[in-house]
Amino acid sequence: MSFIHQLIDRCLFTIIFIMGIQCPAFLTQYIQQLSGRLEEAKWQLSQYQTLADMHFNGSLSKLTEHYLSNSDTIINKTGMIVNELINRRDYLTFQFTSLHNQPYLEQLWFFSTNFDDSIVQQTYTMFSLSIPLTIEALCTGFFIAILVMSLLKLCLYSCSCVYQRMFKQVETN
Repeated sequence: MSFIHQLIDRCLFTIIFIMGIQCPAFLTQYIQQLSGRLEEAKWQLSQYQTLADMHFNGSLSKLTEHYLSNSDTIINKTGMIVNELINRRDYLTFQFTSLHNQPYLEQLWFFSTNFDDSIVQQTYTMFSLSIPLTIEALCTGFFIAILVMSLLKLCLYSCSCVYQRMFKQVETN
């Protein structure tokens, strides 16, 4: 019975370890998704920047103000779209620079506290499992496996203690 228990423990540890080393791979693919969205936002905004260069001395804010102050609702809504695009570019730039070329633990912390749900969903949909053999991946997998196995052992020990107390109370009655 002890052999089976040890085998199950080792299998669980291995499975959790493999799941844990997916974290850096997922983070890498998340950054790639983020980069793609940022490049697309920059490209779209460059079309408006060309107009701003021609008519407003390169000032995108003046172009936007001109659109927003126009009485024509279509042009006004275009100004809103340009504003949203500028905000999106700035947001994606902040996200990307906060993750790209940062130390791994800072990336993990920033990602866990500031991820973009829509990009996480798309990354998850497109995610392909891999086994990265980097120090970060191996350490992450090991840490997660140790943490989960410790929590599991603690839960099993607690349940065992409760069960033993209940069993002793039944015997004494």
